[in-house]
Amino acid sequence: RFNINNLAQQGNTPGGAGNGAQLQFRRLLVTLGLDPRLMWPIIDWMDQDINPVNPAGAEDDFYSGLDHPYRTANQPMTSISELRLVMGFNAKVYQRLQPFISALPASTLINVNTAPPEVMMTLAPGMDPKTAVALVKYRQENPFTTAEDFINAVQTVAGITLPTGSDTSLGVTTQFFEVRIETSIGHGRAELNSLLVRESDEIRVLRRTQGF
Repeated sequence: RFNINNLAQQGNTPGGAGNGAQLQFRRLLVTLGLDPRLMWPIIDWMDQDINPVNPAGAEDDFYSGLDHPYRTANQPMTSISELRLVMGFNAKVYQRLQPFISALPASTLINVNTAPPEVMMTLAPGMDPKTAVALVKYRQENPFTTAEDFINAVQTVAGITLPTGSDTSLGVTTQFFEVRIETSIGHGRAELNSLLVRESDEIRVLRRTQGF
């Protein structure tokens, strides 16, 4: 999944096309049939200033004018459900995007051994669905051991050369894991969500949330 907090933790480029993480996220929005300008309100939600980073963004001036006013978080998201508070993210948009994103407490790489085709398509201009699916099938037989392995496979399978520096955003392992447990008792339902981090040979719980 794409870590939504990479948008904040890798800085921004006011009014421009965006840095590497931002370009990837814009491609994800386009891939999913969503407006790429939705990226800017997310960045404004997390950054610590009061000036929109782009004309399509939204800062406190917008949210304070709502019927039920509130302010931006001015920090990385602790849950992707925060997106429902961000301008432009109605239920339909959120549900479309939710399966492909996460909100992790540190900047992370895209794991090319587990990323779905929709996320693979964000890694380079011209990466179409057919190519992304072919790469997913390729890794089932030949798991990538380094970012360079993946870059070479993209060239071999699709004839696409990834942009210079792409290897800095790619990984082949995962540090964070989300665990969801659902149970039903009678007519009731309970849900427990845990965020785990792998550090050396240990697994540590970072966060737990409950829902009913």
